[in-house]
Amino acid sequence: MKTLEEFKEYFDEEFVVNRKGYNQKLEKATKIASLFRVLTVCFTIMFVATIVVLAIVSPNALLYFSTCGTVVFCLLFAFSYYDFYMKEEVKEHFENMDKEVLVSAILEKDFEYEPRGRMQMSEIKESALFPEFDEVDGEDLVKVNVEEGDFVASFACSDVIIKEITKKDGVASTNVVFQGFYGRAKLNKSIGFDVDINIANHDKTFSKFESESSLFNEHFSVYCKSENKAEKLFRAGLMLALLNLQLAIKTPISLKIRHKDIFICAEKDLFTLDLNNKVLFDSVKNLFNELTGTINIVKEIIKGK
Repeated sequence: MKTLEEFKEYFDEEFVVNRKGYNQKLEKATKIASLFRVLTVCFTIMFVATIVVLAIVSPNALLYFSTCGTVVFCLLFAFSYYDFYMKEEVKEHFENMDKEVLVSAILEKDFEYEPRGRMQMSEIKESALFPEFDEVDGEDLVKVNVEEGDFVASFACSDVIIKEITKKDGVASTNVVFQGFYGRAKLNKSIGFDVDINIANHDKTFSKFESESSLFNEHFSVYCKSENKAEKLFRAGLMLALLNLQLAIKTPISLKIRHKDIFICAEKDLFTLDLNNKVLFDSVKNLFNELTGTINIVKEIIKGK
């Protein structure tokens, strides 16, 4: 994976330059859509004014004009909508292409990216991080294999919106339980740890663990099944990886380890990109931080084995 400095260099020297074609196409689509909207407004004003005049002068002429005018108006409206739709299609196509290019530049290895994909409800329920919810929406699913020694983790993550539907007096209402980044690493074999980090509904049979780092203890509430194993797991490398990610995204992260599974989430979207106009590096830094930070955490957990 690239370092932040290497990614910044790639972003400035390659990505921004290569996407100039997108800006030109989007600007052209925007101008065409705007032109048709202006024409539609002008024609509507003229059409209404002419109908008023003809209604006074000649009812027969009014009928003929209103019929022809309605047809022309519908055509102009259809063209205006089509151009607006095409602009949105162009925008979505290049946004998805930009995201895939950025992920590729960060990971520098084989991966899968599905713009409209998301983590499945079954994968989220399995973590038991959110006891009560009924629906899951999301997008921007990324899948990649993480290798460390003889361990292989199938890692997947996406932006998700987890919702709970409640009914009161026959009226259904939707509450957002969680919105942000959610990921899962499924290992090829057990690492033997059972740990809850920054989880409100942590396993009540677990004991609270305090590391030797006061800074780490300040940011992370850790509960574990075995304190001896926790001391082995929470080495400097893992604590630093957790701190780096949480401080970089400025949002608390929650993490759960169960045998072959590592679940991680944070109320911060993975793709918070501003791709409408000129892309600024600050808008893609979060993507870099969450992808690299999460993968580094998975690697450090495996090393603790």
